[in-house]
Amino acid sequence: PKIRQELETIRSQGYAVSREEIDPGVLAVGAPVFDVQGRVIAAVGITMPLHLVDPPHVEQVIRQMVESAGEISRKMWYRA
Repeated sequence: PKIRQELETIRSQGYAVSREEIDPGVLAVGAPVFDVQGRVIAAVGITMPLHLVDPPHVEQVIRQMVESAGEISRKMWYRA
């Protein structure tokens, strides 16, 4: 099914992006936070008006979300 493919893509890239999938005009980015055993225990995310974001800015937001989630994970003793 399509949802399984989408979940696999999210797992492999390490983040999720929603472009108007839930709310019209909204972009959302999220990344998982892992515990010492490698389990997802939380997530960091951000939402913003899509019309205010150009593609390079989206890539910057994604990088920052992934970095933030990684930093929190390391503080939770997670080691990839």
